[in-house]
Amino acid sequence: MISAFTPPAAAPAAAAAAAAPPPPAAAPAAAAAAAAPPPPPAGAAGLSIPLFLPHGTSPHAAAAALHMRALMGICEESQQSNSVPVPGAVGNGAVGSAGAAAAGGAGGGGGRWRVVGREEKGAFQRVLGRSSLGTLKEGEEEGGEEGDEERERERDDWRGMRGEREGRWSQERARFGASPRQCGEADAEPEAQVREQLSSDGSGSEGSEEVRRWEEGREEEDEDEEEEEEEEWERRERKEELQRKEQEVWRLLRETSVLKQMAQVQAQARVQFEAQARVQARAQLEAQARAEAVAQARMQVQAHAFMASQAAFLAQAQAQAQAQAQLHVQARAEAKR
Repeated sequence: MISAFTPPAAAPAAAAAAAAPPPPAAAPAAAAAAAAPPPPPAGAAGLSIPLFLPHGTSPHAAAAALHMRALMGICEESQQSNSVPVPGAVGNGAVGSAGAAAAGGAGGGGGRWRVVGREEKGAFQRVLGRSSLGTLKEGEEEGGEEGDEERERERDDWRGMRGEREGRWSQERARFGASPRQCGEADAEPEAQVREQLSSDGSGSEGSEEVRRWEEGREEEDEDEEEEEEEEWERRERKEELQRKEQEVWRLLRETSVLKQMAQVQAQARVQFEAQARVQARAQLEAQARAEAVAQARMQVQAHAFMASQAAFLAQAQAQAQAQAQLHVQARAEAKR
């Protein structure tokens, strides 16, 4: 856990400095200065600005980091609502090496830890110059093409999430009235300078131990952030999968609805076609029946006419036969005479 810590090593020197009697002429001014609260930094009036350093950080490194923190001027709402004055915690306008030494002396012999928010820890890690997204971490090796593509996708996702986070921070800074100069991150010292300050503050192994602790704390924070980002990616993937499934269900429902409509249209068309076919067949049958009736009537008329002509021919033949019989009778009668 990265917190605001006042190293106990600064307590004896600060206590000795405080115990030394001031000059007679400066006694009233020193008493008034000791009684007055320290002035807040510009852009963060009345706010407690915590300092994020690993355990065992020397006063010199704490002063340098505090100076960078003051340059950042990040104002968080949680500091105004949840901050509690802690003996030994750096804040309330302590800027520069003198403020860090005074804060270290106020902490007494043991010092105090102060838990801070995660967004502020991430902001201060950017001040210290954490590893960039475009480079590999220490101990990480280049993989194959698949590993590079996967790493590039992860970096793109990481950049997107970092952009959203920085946008929220910008809104918070604008809401609390911090100036662009105070909120800008261009004045932050790079990681190499912070390493040099941490390593040059101690003697030999002590400085390297501080650097190692600082790196371990930063790596732990990186691992925690990576785990949270992986969980966030998994949640996003599950959400996208659910959205895809929902879209697939809606697509199937739309296709089913379209198929039902097509089936209804086809059924209606089939019914209409069958009705039209029945009407046409009935009309054709009726027309054929009427034609056949007309033909039969014509045949009957022709038959009646033929029978009438036959009857007239028979009557004429009978009349001729009778006339011939009479002529034959007359001829026999004349022959007898």
